[in-house]
Amino acid sequence: MDIGNENSKLKVTKLYEFILHENSLHENARLNLGYCFRQRGYYQHAWIQYSAILHLNPSNVRALEARTIVCLQMNHPTDAFIDLNQALRYRSSSAQLLTNRGVIQQFLCDNKNAMCDYLSAMLADPNHAFAHYNTGNIVMFHGQFPQAISLFDRVLEINPRDEAALTNRAIAKVVLKQYDSAREDLEHALKISPLSAHIHVNLGQLLLTMNEPYEAEKHFFKELYKFVYVIQLYINGVVMHDENKMDALQLARKHGLIKASTKTRRRL
Repeated sequence: MDIGNENSKLKVTKLYEFILHENSLHENARLNLGYCFRQRGYYQHAWIQYSAILHLNPSNVRALEARTIVCLQMNHPTDAFIDLNQALRYRSSSAQLLTNRGVIQQFLCDNKNAMCDYLSAMLADPNHAFAHYNTGNIVMFHGQFPQAISLFDRVLEINPRDEAALTNRAIAKVVLKQYDSAREDLEHALKISPLSAHIHVNLGQLLLTMNEPYEAEKHFFKELYKFVYVIQLYINGVVMHDENKMDALQLARKHGLIKASTKTRRRL
């Protein structure tokens, strides 16, 4: 549920609040109100709405899944795990729920059980790309790069425009020294997502490995270009949004564009 800008989100929030004022038992309105709060970053408010639904209807799987997400966003993975287990009691063969539980298992540093959930999700729905993708990431983490490539191949059969799968397949190919094929994957990923900084960086690093420094420089510059204006403001002492400033400064220092003072260097 993507509402749009902040003004639209506020209007929709008030609409659902009005509906609930007229009928406090309207589950869909309360669920959507929770979505509105979540999109606006009010996770505790969203949690309250989902909990109110579950108090009256404990088997509402959509509310359980929604509360799982806000629990993760509030950094309560154990509570999220409990809710998702409850949801799976009602829909034990749901590939989406199994995959989401696998994500939580990874969050809890349990890759073994996460893998079991992803494999179960693939059995429940062989076309569930996210389960294949996450399995590919786990096997790549354990150094099984050919198997990871096969899994990313399957993701791309399901969704040829998945730039994350293209990027990770390229990384696996780089480890196996399949440089030309990895380059094709990254260039394809950039056509899909031309403003992605991490794809530009990965391609730049690959081009350095392939002894093409001038081509690599172009991609590193594209990563840094969007921060140049912010960095210049910093140098000129202009006040700016803290988050933008920190992103820009960390990236600039990483590439040696500006020097950090002794005090600042310790914090960053």
